[in-house]
Amino acid sequence: MAERNRRSGRRGNDIDYQVVRSIGILAEYSSGWTKEVNMISWNGGTAKYDIRDWAPDHNTMSRGITMHEDEVKALLEVMNGYFSRIRKKDQPRTRRPVEEEIPFDDPPEEPMEAAEQFWDEEKEPGCDAPEAPGGPEIAEDESGEQAAV
Repeated sequence: MAERNRRSGRRGNDIDYQVVRSIGILAEYSSGWTKEVNMISWNGGTAKYDIRDWAPDHNTMSRGITMHEDEVKALLEVMNGYFSRIRKKDQPRTRRPVEEEIPFDDPPEEPMEAAEQFWDEEKEPGCDAPEAPGGPEIAEDESGEQAAV
C-alpha cells in the first residue's frame, strides 16, 4: 500500500494525499520532474484520476487536475474525436474501392415503377434529364410548348 503524505495547502492547512496507483508518465523533464497520471486519494477520500508534475522524490508537486472516472472517459472521447478529425484532414485523399454490385436473385416485379413516378412529374424548364425507358416521349410543338406524343 502506498504511503500517506502531507502537503501544506494554500491557506496553510495541511492536505493528506496517497498515491493509490501510478498509471503512467506523460513527460520527463531535464530537472528530474515528471508529468504523471495517477490515482490519488485526497484527505482519505475516494481515489480520483490526477494529472500533475511531480518532483523525483514525490514530496513536491505542481498544480494539476483531478477528475472522476466519467470525466476521464468524456475527455478521452473528446480527444479521440479531435485527433480523428485531424488525421482525416492530414491524410491524402485516396480513391475508395468500388463495392461489387450484388445481383438480385429475384428482381422486383415492376422495376420501372420508381423511375416512371419520377419522370411523370412535370419537368422543370431547362432540365436536360434523359427520358426514362418506357416513359412517354415529349415533343415540342411550334409554340415551344411540350406535348406528349
